[in-house]
Amino acid sequence: MYRKRLIRSDTLCNNKGRNELNIYDFFNSPDVAKHCKSIGHVFNGPECAVFIMQSEKRTLKEKHAAYRAIIREFPDTEVPAEEYNRTSVTSLHQALKTIIDFDERNLERLLKPEPGAVYEAQLCYKDHFYRSFQDELLFGTYEEAMAHAREITNDENECYKNPLYMGISKNLLGRPEGFAAYLTPDGKIQEVTATCPVTPEHLAAWYESPHREAKALVSSFYFDVPVPFKTGDIVEILTAPGRNKCEAGVYILKDLCRDDPKKHKRLTQYGDLNDMAATGYCVSKNRYGDSAAMVEAKTIRFYPDLLHCRRELEGDEQILKYISLYMQGIIDLPSLLKIQTHYQLDKKLRSLKRDSALESALSLKLDNRLPY
Repeated sequence: MYRKRLIRSDTLCNNKGRNELNIYDFFNSPDVAKHCKSIGHVFNGPECAVFIMQSEKRTLKEKHAAYRAIIREFPDTEVPAEEYNRTSVTSLHQALKTIIDFDERNLERLLKPEPGAVYEAQLCYKDHFYRSFQDELLFGTYEEAMAHAREITNDENECYKNPLYMGISKNLLGRPEGFAAYLTPDGKIQEVTATCPVTPEHLAAWYESPHREAKALVSSFYFDVPVPFKTGDIVEILTAPGRNKCEAGVYILKDLCRDDPKKHKRLTQYGDLNDMAATGYCVSKNRYGDSAAMVEAKTIRFYPDLLHCRRELEGDEQILKYISLYMQGIIDLPSLLKIQTHYQLDKKLRSLKRDSALESALSLKLDNRLPY
């Protein structure tokens, strides 16, 4: 049975006159931040907490400072959870204090050298990961693991430069405890977590932990965010792999959850953060991450992370430009099909030319090896 979520109107704020918290600094999309700021859209305390928690460009220290600013600047608010997701934490201030306390305790444990502790460095790139464990390298302190991560990014090999983010994990030998942190490419901690073995006992303890309940509370409601996008726009998600529920890449926007008034009203009453989604068309990829030369519809989680795609589309993504023109009514369906046919024929021709050139090169190489 559902209960309607109510957020008291006295918590509303348009971010004017507040010196400590500028919520737009925590948006992952500068386009959405600029749009909301230009129209003076109002965000309340719980909504600000969501943007802070979702932010992927701010450090842990900056997030904690922002949480404390919410506690100081906004009245406390009860954010009721659904019946199936009821938690012991119902106060926004209580939830934010729990998150801060959990992060600070785990950060202390992560940085503190302990007997039997081993550290591993990890680096995430656009199309691959690096783990020091693969090179049979484990370390005794956080500083040693960080020094190795920096050494890898300074390697002459171009594939190891410019990571999307770094990670340092700590495991305690013979003990069911572990800690990990996500870091910016320059080594500033953005997020810290505690890990545990996947057993029924540990999962039950995790599910009932105040920290999980606090984070669940902050993400337990749906709210409206105005965005400067319309159907047919070419948009992009720049989220690093593993840090979000949707795949980074280029999409043609099909629709937003807020576009349908009836659906939007229902989600406002009964939805949560997972319902703040959009649908977009993208070029599908196979399991190896290569383009499959097909266009498919996908769900884009947390649509406020979208931004306008300003780069020149390359390869199979170029077909998205023409689908976008069709969806905006600039070209008709016969024109789109004609363009797609020409595009596929041109791609096939270029592929045949490459195969022919390769075959000629191989034949020449073999001919040079013949004794006659």
